[in-house]
Amino acid sequence: MEQGRDNCYIYIPADCTYVDPADYSTLEGMRIGVVDGSDEHQMLKKWCADNDVNCKIVQCSNMVSFTSAITSDVMDGVVMGSVVAQREMGDIWKPVVRVGSTPFYFGVTKEKPTIIKELNEAQMKILSANRFYNEEVHSKYVKDGELISSA
Repeated sequence: MEQGRDNCYIYIPADCTYVDPADYSTLEGMRIGVVDGSDEHQMLKKWCADNDVNCKIVQCSNMVSFTSAITSDVMDGVVMGSVVAQREMGDIWKPVVRVGSTPFYFGVTKEKPTIIKELNEAQMKILSANRFYNEEVHSKYVKDGELISSA
């Protein structure tokens, strides 16, 4: 059962001033990095097509080459989920445009399959009482694509 969604954004260097999130044409010609074949890669292609934005998609073969390319002058921006970006990017990059989202789930060991049944049942009870529970938890801990600590 889906537990929530991780929003994926185009991130640009924090000191970049020429990209306007309200004007997608400011992304024209940018080199945007993704891990080849990833969900983020597919989301970026679809988002560009849907919004008539022509950027150069820089495909990295794996996360190691992607991380190396971020620190070089190979890309003007990257697409990442907000949870990973917060851990990897810190204050160096900022989110400017949401291109999609991916679901996340609880995972359990194969040796204890009843746990997932219990988790799903508990989640159903919570959602029956409050249909917007997942969104409320997300908004409590994520703001503008970045993790925040609870008060």
